[in-house]
Amino acid sequence: MALIMEVIHTVRPATPANFEKYVVRYGEVAVPLMERCGFDLLGGFQWSTGERGRDLLLVRFDSLEHYDKATTQLVRELSDPDTIKGLMDLGLDIEEYVRLGDTLPYATAERLARVLDDPPDAPRQYLLARLKAPLGTFPDALEAVGQLVDRVDGQGTELVTAYSARSGARGEFTDLWVLPDRPLDLSFRTGAQSLPELDRAFAAVETEFVDYVNPLPYSRLR
Repeated sequence: MALIMEVIHTVRPATPANFEKYVVRYGEVAVPLMERCGFDLLGGFQWSTGERGRDLLLVRFDSLEHYDKATTQLVRELSDPDTIKGLMDLGLDIEEYVRLGDTLPYATAERLARVLDDPPDAPRQYLLARLKAPLGTFPDALEAVGQLVDRVDGQGTELVTAYSARSGARGEFTDLWVLPDRPLDLSFRTGAQSLPELDRAFAAVETEFVDYVNPLPYSRLR
């Protein structure tokens, strides 16, 4: 089963100019280093909601062995302080948060390949959903959400990937969706028709938090 590594950097002071300098230098220094070490960097994003000055990186590994080999090589490379000197020379405070997750059954390789193999003319917006199932009901929640994904995937929105972290809150999982080119109409309506799959998914999930992220220049997911 493939693994997804989620990396979040917070840049301070979080001014637009500082974040721009950081993103450009990260693309010049850190991204090539990661790729040399065997990291499959799917996407790099700027958070459009939530805390200012943050990015999100999603890295795919074919297996735990692939992860161990790539991260060991990265540690070896970073033993030379000059390796990322260009990034450190910016004089910014950069915090890094990393966690590893397992891809979920409905996050198929075909769904990911479909999005990667069909780059748009202009970068799209992505939706990151953090879901949490009540304790002891995780398998039921995954089944319900997977049925919803099967029903709605490709009808305007497309699932990119989904994963459950090996650390952190038990029962939490993450879905990444690519949004349609047209803006989503999120206005409140009465009497709106509901899908049975949507009702089952909401009944199985305790909470859901939604953020929007936009691709950075070096992102393969556009």
